[in-house]
Amino acid sequence: MKTLSLLILALFVQISNVNSQSDEMPKYFECGQVIDGKIDCPYFKFIYEIPQNWVALSDEDMSKIVNRGVDPEGKEKDAMKPIKKKIKTKDLPSAFLLWTLKYEFGSSVLSNPNIIISIDNLSFNKDIQDVAQFQSKIFESGNEFNITMEYVNEDFNTIEISGVSFRAMDLKSVGDYEQYQTHLTTFKQGFALTITLAYTNQVEKEEMMKSVEGMKFY
Repeated sequence: MKTLSLLILALFVQISNVNSQSDEMPKYFECGQVIDGKIDCPYFKFIYEIPQNWVALSDEDMSKIVNRGVDPEGKEKDAMKPIKKKIKTKDLPSAFLLWTLKYEFGSSVLSNPNIIISIDNLSFNKDIQDVAQFQSKIFESGNEFNITMEYVNEDFNTIEISGVSFRAMDLKSVGDYEQYQTHLTTFKQGFALTITLAYTNQVEKEEMMKSVEGMKFY
């Protein structure tokens, strides 16, 4: 589950039993690119339109952010990266499908809210039995990079998005500057599909949730 640690770390660089595992896993993985502000992912059969005027990171920028979490020996190099072509599903441990930000990557802003859609192959995580356990691993992984996290609440509500149930987990960092994350996770097609929102206040969260709730599964 070390790839989860990279996700936790990456979420901060820009800011100065719900479903079962029983879905059949197709042989090949495909996910489209962002075109005109929309991404169509055939594998999970969803279409998502990013918030108006937001920026979708390129593969190169996503890789740069992820590689900031690599240790000196390069043990985590390319552990979690964008999808560039159709590959065999069994060979894909984890990846970013989308990373979108309110402002350009590297902008000199105090807060740059962002939304990440990421996946983790459940066949690489045999110890994970349900979504609650998977999200617990996300929470615990922050400690590997000395990021102290705590739950905002422990309600763990279920959110329906276009007929698909996601378990919601709200976290906040502990420190001089509070930052928040909402993780929405479901198990689908042999993967943990997670939509992560990173923000600093409730207004930003509501803006992003409205966008995410517009995702369409077909």
